[in-house]
Amino acid sequence: MTGRKRGRHTSAGKDLERSIRWLERRAEVQKVVLSIAEACRTQYHPGHLRVTRVAPGGLKVVGHTGNGVINLFVRVADEDRDALAAAILEKFGE
Repeated sequence: MTGRKRGRHTSAGKDLERSIRWLERRAEVQKVVLSIAEACRTQYHPGHLRVTRVAPGGLKVVGHTGNGVINLFVRVADEDRDALAAAILEKFGE
């Protein structure tokens, strides 16, 4: 691995950047892949992360910004998925 924990898209809102850096600092996280941002209204505050689905090879996570949401894919080993999902739930709530 090259030491880089981000995929192709690397920018997000300031509040969400803090949450993404928290994810990247976790030992079990191999890579965080950001998709394209979508403008919408949400009930969650900026910087909030929410696990939407457990997928093969990682977790699908939604990150909330001040302007909308960004879908993230967090690459993590299968044996560490549940622990990471629990840590996200503990830090950010539902």
